[in-house]
Amino acid sequence: METVVHPGQSIQVALNDASEGDIITVKPGIYYQYVEINKDNLTLRSAAGPDETFIFGTTYCADVIQVIANNATIDGFSVSVNATTKDYFNNNNSDVHGICLNSNINNCVIENNNVTNTDIGINLNTVKDFTVKNNEVSNNGVGINLFKSDNNLLTYNLVHSNDYGIKMQTSTDNLIYNNSFNNTINAEDNRKNSNKFNITTFGNYWSDYKGEDVNPEDGIGDTPYAIDNKNRDYRPLMNSGFESSEPPVTPETPAPYQPVAAFTAEPYTGTAPLTVYFTDNSENATSIEWDLDGDGIFETPDASSPAHTYEEADTYTVTLKAINGTLNNITTQEITVNPAESPINPSPIKPVAAFEFETNLLMVNFTDCSENATTWLWDFGDGSQSDVQNPTHTYTDPGNYTVNLTVSNENGTDWELATIEVLAPSEPSDPVFPIANFSSNVTSGEAPFTVQFIDLSENADSWAWNFDGDGDVDDYFENPVYTYETAGNYTVNLTVSNVNGSNSTEKIDFIIVEVADDSGDTGDSGETGDSENLVSSSHRSGGNGVGSAKIIRKEKLEPVEESDLASGSNSQGENSEKSDEYKALKVQSDMANNVEASGSEQEDGGNSAPWVSLPCAVIGLVLVAYLMNGGKKR
Repeated sequence: METVVHPGQSIQVALNDASEGDIITVKPGIYYQYVEINKDNLTLRSAAGPDETFIFGTTYCADVIQVIANNATIDGFSVSVNATTKDYFNNNNSDVHGICLNSNINNCVIENNNVTNTDIGINLNTVKDFTVKNNEVSNNGVGINLFKSDNNLLTYNLVHSNDYGIKMQTSTDNLIYNNSFNNTINAEDNRKNSNKFNITTFGNYWSDYKGEDVNPEDGIGDTPYAIDNKNRDYRPLMNSGFESSEPPVTPETPAPYQPVAAFTAEPYTGTAPLTVYFTDNSENATSIEWDLDGDGIFETPDASSPAHTYEEADTYTVTLKAINGTLNNITTQEITVNPAESPINPSPIKPVAAFEFETNLLMVNFTDCSENATTWLWDFGDGSQSDVQNPTHTYTDPGNYTVNLTVSNENGTDWELATIEVLAPSEPSDPVFPIANFSSNVTSGEAPFTVQFIDLSENADSWAWNFDGDGDVDDYFENPVYTYETAGNYTVNLTVSNVNGSNSTEKIDFIIVEVADDSGDTGDSGETGDSENLVSSSHRSGGNGVGSAKIIRKEKLEPVEESDLASGSNSQGENSEKSDEYKALKVQSDMANNVEASGSEQEDGGNSAPWVSLPCAVIGLVLVAYLMNGGKKR
């Protein structure tokens, strides 16, 4: 929806009544008002441009136009203050801002405006993603100021006749190009910023640029313009690109509009002593006067919205006079002050010290959490002190510091101690890259053949396995299990990764899978008895014949303990009989192990050749008998 504001009407009322997405169009004229955009997605524009639409600030606020909402647009105004208003705020240690944008807002557009005769013309305070274009900013203390503001675009602005053209404080990643700077000091940077002052084709015009242009046809200086040691315009323009650098002409002051006096009082009733805070809401007023105690005498307090304490119970009529030239308007409101109840032995309220802190390397932000305090004294533990309620302190060296906060009021003093640790900025470390390596529990066997792969990589966060050499990833687990269904030689590849990169290793023919031998003969072995005590197998020898063998029952061999072997081994040198005993024990142990292995292969359906065990067993028994009999010839 569009709302049209005519001379004599309030721009602020239209903004207050607007909804998100509305457009406020201001007709030509001069408006003596403070303007605040506090709703998102509003457009404030002039109907005829900055040469016919003027907004002059008042003593109500140091900002002529203030924006505290997202996605706002301000288009086509001349913004200024008169000398009286400027002096008023300067005498109260306040800077006057033409257009002030703050409170962590984003995506606003400031275009086609003329801003003049302020302390800071356009002030970007803790904002980002703004567009400031096609504005003329002149005769200010600072033309454009950026404080903790990032990722903004400044282009096609004429910035001239200011003490400082552009100032940047703790602001980074701003793009500033195709502007014209002609000021006492064109640019100042606190050297903590990193901004871009040109695009590929051109940068900005700087009136104090001393470089030359060997090729005058392109209009680009041959050497960079240095803002400081870190920021440079690498494509400085040789010409301003503007027909005139003169400030805009201020129009003649028209006849004053009828002022409308209005104010609020909070609270308007209470017990004595009662302090009441007054807020001036007058319109079209160039000055105001207050009668706060009802004595009929008007005064001009230091603040346009004063506070007054009523000590005695009574009813007071407060009067506000709004003045514009020879015109004025008066409004009144009653303040009721009731008698105070007599306190019964009131206890003095003493302060209670408390604080919190937040560290950022060497910089620490302190937040006062004390109660009933009127003064504060901080001792930061490094010889520095502060009487600010919520200070920020930067330590020179890292370490532990004992911080003391002492708070006071008229009834006493209290203090709070805390030990804080501040750290130095860490040096960047070299990146750690992964190293691929792996193994497995087995590497060869008959199909189907199941393999447990074991990751031996270093510094790995992720894994990609290729088990069959076809180039496709088969598994992403760290220690996967894979079954090979067909015979063959398989190349295995492992690729490991982390945030810094990846690494691969490949083992050719790492897994060998053979065809399963299904030719076993399980016929009658010629022996009777418990079938569990027999293991039969077929074996091909030279392609002829099939043999079978009976495997000795492993439980018939008495177990040989490791201690027995050790005892026999240690006694070999004493006499031949003990030496022979050790040999017998060793053979018996080896036979038991061979029989157990042979039996387990039969139980697992393996394709071993158990017929080999029969002659080994016979020879072993003979050797045992020989050795047990002393190994003597008969």
